[in-house]
Amino acid sequence: ALPGLNFTTTTLGSAASGRASAGNYWVLVDADGTYNNASSTGATYPMLASEYALKLTSGHQLQLMGLNTAATYSLQNSINFGNSDVWSGAGFVPVGTSTQPFTGTFTGSALSSGSQAACPAASGGCTISNLTINRPNQSFVGLFGASTDAVIQNVGLVGGSVTGSNYVGGLAGYNIATISNSYATGSVTGTGKNVGGLLGGSWGPITNSYATGSVIGNRFVGGLVGDNSGNIVNSYATGSVNGSKYLGGLVGNQSGAINNSYATGSVTGEHRVGGLVGYAQDGAINNSYATGVVTGNNSVGGL
Repeated sequence: ALPGLNFTTTTLGSAASGRASAGNYWVLVDADGTYNNASSTGATYPMLASEYALKLTSGHQLQLMGLNTAATYSLQNSINFGNSDVWSGAGFVPVGTSTQPFTGTFTGSALSSGSQAACPAASGGCTISNLTINRPNQSFVGLFGASTDAVIQNVGLVGGSVTGSNYVGGLAGYNIATISNSYATGSVTGTGKNVGGLLGGSWGPITNSYATGSVIGNRFVGGLVGDNSGNIVNSYATGSVNGSKYLGGLVGNQSGAINNSYATGSVTGEHRVGGLVGYAQDGAINNSYATGVVTGNNSVGGL
């Protein structure tokens, strides 16, 4: 306990258009996404609950989205995680867990198709820079750890690095959401399976999105998505991919259609290694290509 501080796990009745109520109420985010040392040690120093908002202007406010995973959020300016601030050496705590996934809407307006007035395309839109997560023994890792029935759109993640175990991605580790007009340029590393530059495991549509960072994992590893069961349209990946089995420059394991998409990064592994897709179970691939060097031992292909 910290003397003189009152801790809460609620947003204290915040209005839909503004911040939470003011007062001496604080939030400490635990390593597992719970709060105030409820079931694990704290991963952040305390933050004022009154910082919670739906219109996001700071890293604290991004972190506090976990207080209401069903709300609608939008960036109002670019955010740079350039220093540790309230975070430990493990960095940002993913928003949304396997038991309480993010189910709301998040709009970053990072790409030219974004229409949010606060982040005009003429100025490059709003971005989130240098997001760092270092949790090699934790699954469901990304800006969003897990998202279900959500809408995530127009998000730009610039630089930084994300490290986890299973279900690891720059934007989301485990995704059953609609992803559009979004990108990540940082590196992603997973010690287990379902690791991707943008999404670790995904069961929703992905359109007009890309990833450029290097990706390292074990099984089901892809430059864009590690394990994907949705349709991918107008998307690409350019980063290198390294792992053991089911590795693809775009997708490691694919069960949906791929249209007008490509990968250019090198892919290196052992079994079921492809320049575009490591293993295609179902779904057609149309107007798509790969140009990266592919290296493996068994079931290896340029596409």
